[in-house]
Amino acid sequence: MPSKYLKHLLIPPRDSTEVVESRRKPCYSFSPMVAMEDYPELYALLLSTRDAVLDIIDPNRKSKKHPIRSDDYIKVTHPHTAFAGPAPVTEKKEFDDFMQLEMSIKDASGHDEMDKIYETLQTHLNEKNPYLVPMGFEFLESSGTIMARYAYKTADEFNQDPSPLLTLQQQIDRKGIFPKWDPVLVRFTTVTSVLCAVNVKTLSDEQIKAIKQQLASASEALKKMDKLPIKNIHVIEYDKRTFSLKHLAEYVLINNENILKP
Repeated sequence: MPSKYLKHLLIPPRDSTEVVESRRKPCYSFSPMVAMEDYPELYALLLSTRDAVLDIIDPNRKSKKHPIRSDDYIKVTHPHTAFAGPAPVTEKKEFDDFMQLEMSIKDASGHDEMDKIYETLQTHLNEKNPYLVPMGFEFLESSGTIMARYAYKTADEFNQDPSPLLTLQQQIDRKGIFPKWDPVLVRFTTVTSVLCAVNVKTLSDEQIKAIKQQLASASEALKKMDKLPIKNIHVIEYDKRTFSLKHLAEYVLINNENILKP
């Protein structure tokens, strides 16, 4: 049963008209995250593709004072991929109570729920050797979201899990208290890096066509990349889904050998 403390979930945008507001709306949760900066070639492609798409959306963008705050689009400053955390809530007190009263209570060994999550993620790195396989860029016109998608795989040759992220989520949320968004299969087999979100109703047919052409070209480059071994997992807290640096705080950095707190 989901936690009694997490009641006011952020409602996912119903269409592209709401997508920008949803990304800017304060919300609170934590999540494991892979930083795309760990893969310099990929990161450069993500940024160049994002900027090329933004130039199509807003042809006068470069001449405007930055940072730009538009009602029609929003960019993700640092592309990343997040997975397996609780769905965010809109009330900070609910999240604070959840963290203090459910996730921070220590057991007889002196470990709280967050410590166990960190250990689970480290075991996942060591035993499953997860990696990402680039699949391509996508433009979801229904939600206005533009992103790169990767298959999430594990190198455990003796146990090929068809839904590795579902398994990992169940291991992390061992009490079944995390609220969840739509449990669609794609969330259990793939992860994404959102580049930007746009109100599609503000775009012309020519702009939509140009965006799709740009993404098709970038997808060819993305698909040529080798698989991306996951060596580091950050666990972060955030207060907006932009995940810009000022809206997140890092709990730990986990690798095969260490769980490092800042």
